[in-house]
Amino acid sequence: MKKQIALILVLMLVCRMGITAQSSSQKKNITYRGMSGYGLLPICRTAMKVYDKERPVGLTGEEISRDMTSCIEYIAGSVDTYAALSDTEIRICFPDNFNSEFESHVRIVYKYLTNHPEKLQGEAVVLIGNAMKEAYPCHK
Repeated sequence: MKKQIALILVLMLVCRMGITAQSSSQKKNITYRGMSGYGLLPICRTAMKVYDKERPVGLTGEEISRDMTSCIEYIAGSVDTYAALSDTEIRICFPDNFNSEFESHVRIVYKYLTNHPEKLQGEAVVLIGNAMKEAYPCHK
């Protein structure tokens, strides 16, 4: 019984630390807390190609669908969080007519990521926040 409890605790710790069996080229896609800009950029590149009516090269329909869904969901969750926290120290001033059109969010984030490749090692959620702050600055 003690061994089982110890094993469960070790597994929980390993999962919490984000340790996964990935190749070295994939490791930079994951930060301690979640996806990095390196992981977000390629999936959002796929979404941008679809929005621009281009067929992403080298991907199956299933992979295109997965990438697009992942990009939209990650950005939507981050935007919802920032919008809910807008009265705190996180200063993003979403306009009153701010809509939930996913394409505009993806375009804002993709532009930010491609304009700031030096920041791709950062956490995706932070980069999304920075993109939204840049797109919707607060004017005093």
